[in-house]
Amino acid sequence: MSYLYICETLLHIQNQTHKDFECVIIDDRCTDSTIDLVINQFCKRDPRFKVLVNLTTGQPQYSYVHNFAYQYASTEYTIHLDADDIPCDNMVETLLSYMVNNQNVDACGCRINILELCNNLWRKQETPYYETSNPSQFLFHYPSRWEDEEFNVFPTYRIVKNGCMVPNQAIIFKTEKIKNLMQSGIKFYDDQPFADYILWLTAVANGTVVKKIDAPLWYWREH
Repeated sequence: MSYLYICETLLHIQNQTHKDFECVIIDDRCTDSTIDLVINQFCKRDPRFKVLVNLTTGQPQYSYVHNFAYQYASTEYTIHLDADDIPCDNMVETLLSYMVNNQNVDACGCRINILELCNNLWRKQETPYYETSNPSQFLFHYPSRWEDEEFNVFPTYRIVKNGCMVPNQAIIFKTEKIKNLMQSGIKFYDDQPFADYILWLTAVANGTVVKKIDAPLWYWREH
């Protein structure tokens, strides 16, 4: 099913209202025909789509792929999406517009919608993610989510002043900024719990300005 998810993701990227972009798909040593399908359906038909092959072996896949991808980013701004995330058609335009109009901001995320599997069909949950009675108390999930309890032990939690932290997916950031962070040693590491959130919390602790706009701009599959 993974090839269906990534094709749906790429189709929604292709249909973005903002047309001037480059979409780089990371092939992390794929063992099935997914990349061949992606190349035939997108890369050969649309020059904005490219595949970057990770030939490195013996590296922790999750963390290394993120560090690998950002190292090769060439645009002024970069947005990360997982292979099964679905961006709203105005996601790039909205996030990019915010960054252009707020030059003091280094990275920006947004709220998200949840897709739940019901009778083999993915449907949108009625309540957007982050919708809590008092969202300033919680880092990124409903208060019942166990991650919130785990994150309370991290001192960097206290530096988040204005409510929920942004997720790693669908966050736009200044490419030069994240490259500088990684050169200084702030990267994704598999030996850290919540490696993506730890990166952004550490970045904020080191002066990175991270904001979140109050609009659900992408869909995340609950699985």
